[in-house]
Amino acid sequence: MAVQLWDRLAALSDSKVDHYLLYVSTVFVILTTFAYCLREFVYPSYRRWRLKKPARAYFIITSKDRFDLKYAVQDEHEHRLEVLVLPSHTNDLLLHVVLEAKFAYVQNYLEFVFEGEDGHAKPLFNYWHHPFVKTGDITRKPGEYPGHYIDYNDNYHIDGARPMVKGQWQTSAFKITTRDPGIYYLKICTPADGVDGVAEGTRGAIGLRVRVEDHPTTNMKCLEHGDVIKPQPVAC
Repeated sequence: MAVQLWDRLAALSDSKVDHYLLYVSTVFVILTTFAYCLREFVYPSYRRWRLKKPARAYFIITSKDRFDLKYAVQDEHEHRLEVLVLPSHTNDLLLHVVLEAKFAYVQNYLEFVFEGEDGHAKPLFNYWHHPFVKTGDITRKPGEYPGHYIDYNDNYHIDGARPMVKGQWQTSAFKITTRDPGIYYLKICTPADGVDGVAEGTRGAIGLRVRVEDHPTTNMKCLEHGDVIKPQPVAC
């Protein structure tokens, strides 16, 4: 087979061989240039675009055997929500949030921000409190625990880089205080790899919605199971 191929090439004229080599060289240069542009320009731009929303965010209503939330009727299942209903003017409510990484990245820090029409009525973060921690610090208070602080706009910050892999869950939980009724958006800032990002809701929302009511009656819906979760009054 190799001898036949060599005889064929030998039978070609010099001009045809030169033409063939020129063609191969041109294709090689085009492919090399294309690969270089993909690596140096296209992929970095695409990654920066993805880093603007590196993770999906959910509220969590945990099962009743794990922790009594008081403001929701719980069952034996854990539920993911994008709309949470809370009673107004209530202290010591547990807000449980999960971030699910959409791809691998290095998270620089986290910032949790309540947004609404009236900034003086939005819920307030008190401190980080995760009752699902078995061994370790279940409570981390700003000013006492390194990297945790609340700024002048009442936004909660957690400093510290953290590598994330695709599908990895990162949970945070807070004790919060609600004030006036209204709809407030929880925006979770997730700067990563030098890009300012914001966790997206499951339906493309910038932030998850917290509905604060004087007498909670609006049902909540589980995104995973489709179950209806009823609110319940909380004794102040």
